[in-house]
Amino acid sequence: MAYGLFDIRMPYTVSAQIAAADTTVPKNLVAWTATPILITDILLTNSDTADHIVALTYYTGTNSRRLGSVNVPARAGYDGAAPVSFFANGAPPNFGAWALVNAYSLQISVTVTMPAVVVVDAMAFGGYL
Repeated sequence: MAYGLFDIRMPYTVSAQIAAADTTVPKNLVAWTATPILITDILLTNSDTADHIVALTYYTGTNSRRLGSVNVPARAGYDGAAPVSFFANGAPPNFGAWALVNAYSLQISVTVTMPAVVVVDAMAFGGYL
């Protein structure tokens, strides 16, 4: 499947879960692999009855750069509510995808520590280039 200038060779899906114990420390969502990866969307869910802001960080191994953040409403992805697309809500307009190469990764975090038993799930979709 071709995606603009990129040709996805094999689908790629990965997930991560943020829990209260993770506090606000960024957690790897997409870790570097020897084969470059193109991330075409990130879906977020929230099990809490309160909204949470999820931040996406680009990590180069030595430096972190905040890419943006998105509000994930209470119970998004639960009880018939749709998950939140980071690309539709937190990325620049007309943004296509992130190509990850070298030792780079994408990390997620919440901006405020969540209560116990609450989780925010993130699932990234894309493919190996």
